[in-house]
Amino acid sequence: MPSFVLKYIHRHPASNRLQYRRRIPAFARDLVPRTEIIRSLKTEDVLEAQRRCELINARVEKLFVGLLHEQSSSSQLYELFKRDIKALEYSQYTGGRQQETLPGICTQQQKVAEAPVFETSPKTSAVMLTAEVLDTKEEVVPTNGLSLKGALDIYLNDKRGSRSEGDAVWKRFRLERERVVKLLVDAIGDKDVTELSRQDARSFREKLIEQEKAPATINKYIANCHAILALAYRECEIHRNNPFARLKVKASFSEEDARRSFTGQELKVLLRELGLRSTSDELRDIFHILLDTGARLGEVVGLQLKDVDLRGDVPILQIRPNKFRDLKNQGSRRVVPLIGYALQGGLSVTARRYAAGVEAPLFPNYAGQSGNTKASARLMKFLRNRVGFKDPNVCVHSLRHTMKDRLRNVGVPKDVRNAIQGHSSSDVGENYGSGFSIKYLEQSLKKVCIS
Repeated sequence: MPSFVLKYIHRHPASNRLQYRRRIPAFARDLVPRTEIIRSLKTEDVLEAQRRCELINARVEKLFVGLLHEQSSSSQLYELFKRDIKALEYSQYTGGRQQETLPGICTQQQKVAEAPVFETSPKTSAVMLTAEVLDTKEEVVPTNGLSLKGALDIYLNDKRGSRSEGDAVWKRFRLERERVVKLLVDAIGDKDVTELSRQDARSFREKLIEQEKAPATINKYIANCHAILALAYRECEIHRNNPFARLKVKASFSEEDARRSFTGQELKVLLRELGLRSTSDELRDIFHILLDTGARLGEVVGLQLKDVDLRGDVPILQIRPNKFRDLKNQGSRRVVPLIGYALQGGLSVTARRYAAGVEAPLFPNYAGQSGNTKASARLMKFLRNRVGFKDPNVCVHSLRHTMKDRLRNVGVPKDVRNAIQGHSSSDVGENYGSGFSIKYLEQSLKKVCIS
């Protein structure tokens, strides 16, 4: 006969009485120095314990939401929390209400003349109720009053960690998620997270399509919503499907696929224009580094002086997270040899910025929040107005595509290309070991060096 675990109900090993047990969510652990709430349900009857558990759990849910939104100090919050927990006594859920039953339990309870059949799981103290007593697999999920904005607060509190509010990377992360949730609330309202449906998620997607957002942007917004809800469901122990799971905009190609590489003639025109005196040193150095490293624009303009090391046998560029910008993913963290125009750009900018100190940004005009956007606008203006490239599929990011083609055309293996350009690999085996030597990567890049 099938059995079902009763959520939050455990049997005390000594007294045989049933207890309510629930762990403290991660967002509240800094405020509440304990890991679990344990209260006796003062009964050995499983159905009665289930009824009492629902009542006490509804109050605990409200306590958690109160902790999330309260502005008091940590010590004050904990004292209030302890006071409220102590108030969850037997009298709170028994006085004058012995005959009250839970929705969905009443008809089943009337069928049982004797005490319910139950057993304790051999691995835990969680109580299991047999199908004779509760003939359903549907779990009753109480509404906890957690709105979409409340779920965002839980997500941001969890992801912030030790970062300060003034941290540029954190601020950009926070503002993007806040913007996404605002768009979601504008589309469907600030709903309770337990009431969200798949249709709500589809409505949000359609709203973004109506606003003519790019497919890649829509999919990113949907992924953010999925992550926010997934954490809220996990921390509040809400067991239900995520309405944003596997929801995407289907398109025959993405924006990035539409971008093309530079032709050989276009590269000559670009380099000729960069060599003119009227071109600023900063702009020239950025283009040169992009050209012969294949790096992303945000990776280059967010560099610090200490990330350029010209002292060894092989000059290198260390691409790693710092206080000015984060990286796209773990695979983006890498060391790239500097050759050709990239070496020329590295030498030029470090000579100019040497006096600022090793912690200083390499390109101060584009360091910090929105630096990547400002740099992209300026470089694109140069390509369109100065160089005269009008093809919409040719842009700054095309230099990255061009490097991929250059490496592929001289027979550089895919895993080496990924190591140079910071692409993540789906092959787990490639994550083992310390990677390719700097000398080997330099030899690969020298095969495509533009003379």
